[in-house]
Amino acid sequence: MLFQHFEMYDNENNLPLGAIAEAAARMTEDEKRMRIRGIFGVMRGLVYKEFAPSVHVVAPFPIPREWPRWRMLDVAGSGTTACGWIALAENECGYLYREHYVEDQSITLHAKQILAASGDEVYRDNLIDPTAFYEAAGSYGHTVAKQYAEQGLKFNPWPLVNLMGEHAMVQRVKYRLENLRLKVFATCPNWRREFLSWKYKCDKDGKPLAVDAFEDGNNHLLDGTKAWASLMPTFTAQKIEVVT
Repeated sequence: MLFQHFEMYDNENNLPLGAIAEAAARMTEDEKRMRIRGIFGVMRGLVYKEFAPSVHVVAPFPIPREWPRWRMLDVAGSGTTACGWIALAENECGYLYREHYVEDQSITLHAKQILAASGDEVYRDNLIDPTAFYEAAGSYGHTVAKQYAEQGLKFNPWPLVNLMGEHAMVQRVKYRLENLRLKVFATCPNWRREFLSWKYKCDKDGKPLAVDAFEDGNNHLLDGTKAWASLMPTFTAQKIEVVT
């Protein structure tokens, strides 16, 4: 079987000056290999192989009040409910600074613990898994999101994965990791563990099912992380004014 290898540079003369460099600046290393250099890449093993504890895990420090903050909640029935807090610095680096990671307890207790941990913090947005707005049989509109709202935690749904594509959302996180625009506090062991354990889904022979096929476990906090990154948040947009 014969094949011809092509890369984006083969079409450089038909593109605007600097177009390839501009496109590459927005891509992760995996994307550059596939989209620019035309090298077929097999996605297998860890999803976030760019994550290095020696680089991306930092000692906790007081978050300045003027930094915008977000809360992301990934809910589960009898499984793990995970809430992650992210703050964005002026240099556009996101800091994952607090986590709530608990199994098998009521929504009321989850809400009380999340509110207690939040204190008087102000958030640019509170995001939750969109499935929390789905009505279960016999719920009569009493969704999970509504139950949290009744406890004082009102959330908005984060972007639907089937609309944006999970691969694209993952790439947003990878880009931040590669450019040192995402750090994890050392006091968040579950976030760190998920970065080091979430993998691509493979068949029984160990071959990847698809470039966008991921494991269903080990990603409770990462679900919120990729949803947050997919919004392309910036420090200046809707900057919070602090009253002193």
